[in-house]
Amino acid sequence: MEILLPIAMIQADFDSPSRYPPQCHPGTRTLIKRRTLIWLTDPDCSERILWITGPLGVGKSTFAQFLAEYCHRTARLGASIFFSRSLEGNEKAQRVVPTLACQLAARFPEYKVLINARLLADPDLTEKNLRDQFYYLFALPLEELQKDRRLFSPQNPLVIILDGLDVCGNRSAQIELTRLISEFAKHKYAAAGLFWIICSRPEPHVKKIIWRMTVQSLCRHEQLLIEDGEARDDVELMLHDGFYEIRKRYFFRFGPVETWPTDIHWHLLKDASSGFLMFASCILKYVGDDDQRDPRALLELCLGLIDDSLVPHTLHPFHALDALYEEILLSITPEIQHITLRILSLCVHASPHGLFVQEAMAFLDIGRSTVDRALQNLHSVVNISSPGTDEECFHFFHHSFPDFLQDTKRSGWIAREINMEMVEGASTTQVSSGSGTTLDKGKGRAIPESRLPCRGFPASGGGSMVE
Repeated sequence: MEILLPIAMIQADFDSPSRYPPQCHPGTRTLIKRRTLIWLTDPDCSERILWITGPLGVGKSTFAQFLAEYCHRTARLGASIFFSRSLEGNEKAQRVVPTLACQLAARFPEYKVLINARLLADPDLTEKNLRDQFYYLFALPLEELQKDRRLFSPQNPLVIILDGLDVCGNRSAQIELTRLISEFAKHKYAAAGLFWIICSRPEPHVKKIIWRMTVQSLCRHEQLLIEDGEARDDVELMLHDGFYEIRKRYFFRFGPVETWPTDIHWHLLKDASSGFLMFASCILKYVGDDDQRDPRALLELCLGLIDDSLVPHTLHPFHALDALYEEILLSITPEIQHITLRILSLCVHASPHGLFVQEAMAFLDIGRSTVDRALQNLHSVVNISSPGTDEECFHFFHHSFPDFLQDTKRSGWIAREINMEMVEGASTTQVSSGSGTTLDKGKGRAIPESRLPCRGFPASGGGSMVE
């Protein structure tokens, strides 16, 4: 253990004091909770991996935290790792297996005896490649112990939770780790009763991994969506409960029979939030700010900001969301960044129906491989619907991302690039505000909207048009 502890990501465990985990709001995510608990208690289930994907801010980590706490209470939690770029070092793939081994050793003395003997025989084991680490510190000890079902069984399962896998090392490391997990999950005896729960954003390489595992009947896939009836109901419940608590805390601000929020407020809040839990959470934190102590004024200001930027960036309610959007944009490689911004610029000004992928490619004179590279880190904010068909379209998951892209006080130079009239390099332009026209490729002359690669650019600017 003395060898493992310095390498293990202690701060990434579900109950680490270094984390400030979000809590699942009571009464939300009821359907997926029910399906997951049924899966965990099915001794005949062949699918030993549950992979949960969803857009940014939809509540994946919150749900993973709920599952970790539930499994801990019911003595089913083997190990948990919550990857995060905000915690130093816990995104390094080389530390994953030592972390799992360290947590399992703390829970199971017999497992600790085996890995201590292995580490004494080979102290450099933690420096070896991921495959060797996984075999000697995880697979081999479990195979030995599970001959007698010492740690878990189909009737008494054990759960390992990996949240935020898409920020663990690089893509190659993520693919290798999941390959090792899937190989072990095929083991008839050693893996029987060991369940894996993995949460990540829906990046292309993740989708391929899930598809391969699903074909082999090793994995079941759950998606947390924004445009979903249950998600909308969950957001409405969270807003109702949140505003009830705010009103109770600031009762002296309201009259005894005053209705607040008003029906108009509720309509605007529900329409703007859709099923986006993090967006609704930002609103509640902003309106209930203890330093400002004026929820009525803050709600009016917040609703105004959803349509237009009225206050300095330092007072903006969506700081936490902006930080995640910035993180995603910074992950774009510099060589492809200019193409990414051109695609996003077209998407921002597209109609609510979306931007046709094929026509956008022709308009920007780029191939499909270039599109895939340009958007490879953006699949948690940009959805591609009807893939492989003539109706294939780009859509934003939520209007808050294009709003961020267009606001110079929130995204700085990115907004200036997105809003500029001429899209440089590809020699095509944005729609001029109020003109409804664009310039032809490299010729500087206006062309009609009918030639634009999406279902109608707006005739005038002002706000996001993609829902």
